[in-house]
Amino acid sequence: MVAAGVTASWLLTRVLGGLATDASTAARKVDSGPAIDLVVLALLVVLAVVIWLRRDRSGPPRWLGSVSHADPRWAARTGALLFVVTPTDDLTMATVGATVARHDLPWWHLVPFVLLTVLLLAVPLLALVLLGQKAARTLARMREWAEGHAWIVNEIVIAFFALLTVLDLIRSG
Repeated sequence: MVAAGVTASWLLTRVLGGLATDASTAARKVDSGPAIDLVVLALLVVLAVVIWLRRDRSGPPRWLGSVSHADPRWAARTGALLFVVTPTDDLTMATVGATVARHDLPWWHLVPFVLLTVLLLAVPLLALVLLGQKAARTLARMREWAEGHAWIVNEIVIAFFALLTVLDLIRSG
């Protein structure tokens, strides 16, 4: 899902950037790079505001408790649906894909982001597989910490991407 999201954003940005470049060439205007950077920056600001507004929501929603008692098929479908319709994840994937495309980098430059994201998502499963029951207490403590502090980590990552985008705007302008 991560690979599909960043790839779709990368492709859309390449197509729209190409159309804008063709139009600006015909009209003898500047390149579309700064416009893409502004869109990326706007997405980052929206993402930061969404996360800020949701910062006081700790813990998973009540309905999510039913996943622990669900069969694997139902849990997989629900997880995929949540991944597709989670605005913060969608905005993050759109931002990463658009940034890579804006710099005319090939698709494979998205691979480190995808691999790191998948690795981070797999940490709990890997811990359980490798450490068994020893991991249960540690994972519970990690979950408690994440429920209260994940928004801070998200805001720091967004600020990092926003800084890179602002620097791109300064360099191009």
